Amino acid sequence: MVIIGVDPAFRKGGFWACFLDMSDRSCAFRSFRDVLTWDRFLRSPEAPQSAYVVVENSNLQNATFYTHKTAKGALLTASQAKRSRALIIPLSHAELTRASRNVGTNQGVSELTVRSAIDRYGKDAVLNLSPEKKGAKYDERYFLAALKGDRVTPVGYTGTQDERDAYKLAHIGISELRMRRRALI
Repeated sequence: MVIIGVDPAFRKGGFWACFLDMSDRSCAFRSFRDVLTWDRFLRSPEAPQSAYVVVENSNLQNATFYTHKTAKGALLTASQAKRSRALIIPLSHAELTRASRNVGTNQGVSELTVRSAIDRYGKDAVLNLSPEKKGAKYDERYFLAALKGDRVTPVGYTGTQDERDAYKLAHIGISELRMRRRALI
C-alpha cells in the first residue's frame, strides 16, 4: 500500500507530496509545479496503481489565517500572536486583504487537489483534512522522531517545511488506515 500525503499550495515551489511505501517503509518526496501537474501525474503510469491519499484541504476551514505580524515581518495567526512574546503588529488593511486573497487561492487549489485524487482513487481512498485537524507543523526534530517511530526511511528529503507537512499527512494516513482495519475486525 502506498500512502500519499499532499500539502497543496498555490505559491511557487509550495505544492509537495510524500509517497510512503509501506512495503519497504520508505518515503519519497516530490514537488509539483501546480495542481495541473499533480492531476496529470495521477493519470500517468508513474502514479501508484492504488493509494490512500491524505490532503490538507484549506477549503474546509473558512478563515483568514494570518492577522498579525512580528516586527521582523513574520506572519502570525491570532492564536500565535496571543502566545508570542515578540512585538506583535496587526496587519494593515492592505496586508489583510492580500492574506485573504492568498487563502482563497489556496482553498481553490486544495479543493481541486482533493477532487483530482478522488477521481483517480475513489472517495474511500481519500481523506481531506482542514489545517486545524492536521494540527501543528513538524519541526525538523519532531519530523525525524516521527520517521523513527514509523520505521520509515526518507528518500530525497531536502529539509523543507512543505516536505515535513506532506509527511505529517502521510503519517496521519497510517493512523487512519490502522483505525479502519480495527473497525473491520
